[in-house]
Amino acid sequence: MPRTLPRRAPVANGGSYQPSSEEDEVEAPVPVIQRASTRRGSKVDFYKLETTSLKKYRRVHNLGDIASSSKDELIPAIQRHFAAMVADEEETLLAFVTALQKSGPISRPPPVQIVVCLSPRGQAVEASLVH
Repeated sequence: MPRTLPRRAPVANGGSYQPSSEEDEVEAPVPVIQRASTRRGSKVDFYKLETTSLKKYRRVHNLGDIASSSKDELIPAIQRHFAAMVADEEETLLAFVTALQKSGPISRPPPVQIVVCLSPRGQAVEASLVH
């Protein structure tokens, strides 16, 4: 039997909830619990990719042959495939961290100093970079 809630009586002063008689009961909507999708619509603009990249995507993901493989024919098939993919967030993060660890420490360029020689009047006479 569906859960019911009493209908709220109007309150002129904006006050609290006041149930009316039991005969005014209405069915409350039953909440549907769904797994939240992590993809809220594709934000990837496949039209910005070159045709060679689209063909490689088709080949890597085994999307089969598409008639003449023009950009306009490849994109709808790739969009459908991309939208249907489900990413395991934990696995993706773990793979990212592992790749970072394998790449070794990040090399930073040495600091650069700029040396400026000023004239007695405070005007720059010479400037040079020191590594």
